[in-house]
Amino acid sequence: MKETLMQMADVIHLSPARQSQIYFTVQINVPEKSLKLTTSASMFLQGRSGVQPSNIVLSESMIHAGMAISCLEEWLNDQKIEYSIEEKFKAGHIIAKVILK
Repeated sequence: MKETLMQMADVIHLSPARQSQIYFTVQINVPEKSLKLTTSASMFLQGRSGVQPSNIVLSESMIHAGMAISCLEEWLNDQKIEYSIEEKFKAGHIIAKVILK
């Protein structure tokens, strides 16, 4: 199970969602068989993209999180791995938890 979760993190890391910036964090929980993606602007590099208003960075983080999750879903479906997704929207952030069955 841990290997599958690590592969899932790799799929997200290699997805086009990164685009030279980090807009989210990924957390693996082996006992829970889950991977949690949380949008975050804390690692946004202003030196790379210039100074951006926080609402722009947050909206971009939502787009990038969506791309990462959709890449992961495609990979999971290709691998015939059963999963469910819990999504929460809180204060402009998205938390997506992918749970393996």
